[in-house]
Amino acid sequence: MSVGDRMIPIGSVSAVHGLRGEIRVMLYNSESETLKNADNVTIGNNEYAVNHTRYTAKGWLLLLEGISDRNTAETLCGQEIVVARDLIELKDGEYLLIDLVGCEVSTIHGSPYGVIESIEASQEEISQDRLVIRDGDVRRWMPLVSMFLVHVDIDAQKIIIDPPDGLPQETLIL
Repeated sequence: MSVGDRMIPIGSVSAVHGLRGEIRVMLYNSESETLKNADNVTIGNNEYAVNHTRYTAKGWLLLLEGISDRNTAETLCGQEIVVARDLIELKDGEYLLIDLVGCEVSTIHGSPYGVIESIEASQEEISQDRLVIRDGDVRRWMPLVSMFLVHVDIDAQKIIIDPPDGLPQETLIL
């Protein structure tokens, strides 16, 4: 699957607005205008054509094809909304964390370091997101902080890092 083919979670349905089936969307990035250009969104396992969007002080309101009354719209509350990756506009040099998955990693000295297998989101006991990097039968966890990421080239799927000493790692039994 190419980067552009990916579906990206952008928020969830937070409430119903009015009687004609509009839904209110709480976006993960409150500054995003992704829904402004959306022709389709996926909620749960269903894809919906977007008939109308509008921004209000309380967030985005969407009117979806096939959702024409409040009762039907209420069945969508609490569900995540995903859109095609290509719909998310980024400035030069910006990328989404999901774009890092699959990238080849090497150190500043040119040594191969593995491939990014996943991103672990920060949790109570971990204060920042971490890259999970797999190199054959070794898996390493590196904090996702700019001082360790020297160069990121999403188009080439290559990342150069300057990893700190003593990163946690495990040897996998294959």
